[in-house]
Amino acid sequence: MGSCDEVFRRRPNPLILSGLAIVAVIVVAAVSGVSLHRVFAHFRPEWIIVVAIAEAVSFLPYARIQVAGLIALEWAVLAPVACLSAIGLLIAGANVMGSLLWPWALCVPAGFALGLWLTAPGRSLSLLRRFGLLAGVLDGVGMLHRLIRAPGRTSPAWLSMTLYWAAEIVALYAALRMFGVDLSPARVVLAYGTGYVVTRRSLPLAGAAITEVLLTFALHWVGVPLGAALAAVVTYRLFNLVLVSVPSLLANRLLRASLAR
Repeated sequence: MGSCDEVFRRRPNPLILSGLAIVAVIVVAAVSGVSLHRVFAHFRPEWIIVVAIAEAVSFLPYARIQVAGLIALEWAVLAPVACLSAIGLLIAGANVMGSLLWPWALCVPAGFALGLWLTAPGRSLSLLRRFGLLAGVLDGVGMLHRLIRAPGRTSPAWLSMTLYWAAEIVALYAALRMFGVDLSPARVVLAYGTGYVVTRRSLPLAGAAITEVLLTFALHWVGVPLGAALAAVVTYRLFNLVLVSVPSLLANRLLRASLAR
């Protein structure tokens, strides 16, 4: 274990994350030739209230979840919902490219089945655990066995994560409505899941820049005009980053002083 100062130094600065996100947005806008006139043609500012409330709500349950099984629990909730959304869109014959739908429909059940089988109690995976990243993934999936087998004790974690994802997706939906896009729930969930297919804890610098680009194109792939998709992601991520940046900077300063004592 490193010292407290080392831990703080390893944590990305929220201002740096915001700067990277802004650069990514400018690059996407420049490359795609987004027209501001078209983006704001159906602008509805009242939806910004919903974005703000949803983002505030999303932070309430997140601190209740133990970090050890956080990544596994994230996907144990989001992935099945995205999978069902993809299956529903396939059945409905929705105009969404199959290369986006089929991986969600097929790989999620197969991935969960394989992961739970590999991490079943008593199974030796010493060879696989020699690889650092794979060992972390296996440990995370292994936590699901405990989460599933003790529903009474772990239900607060499941409910908290469900509330977190629901609030985040509502925030993204409201950001889309700000720019005149009324997307079906299945498409919003699918785009959101695709945009966060690699979560913020798995990416360098908390996914800044990468998330903005991937989420923008994920929305475009499910039928949102690129300009509106970019504007909605900027709005969503603005609240997503700003709401956490101010408290985290204050907490950082307070924790440094407390831990020093």
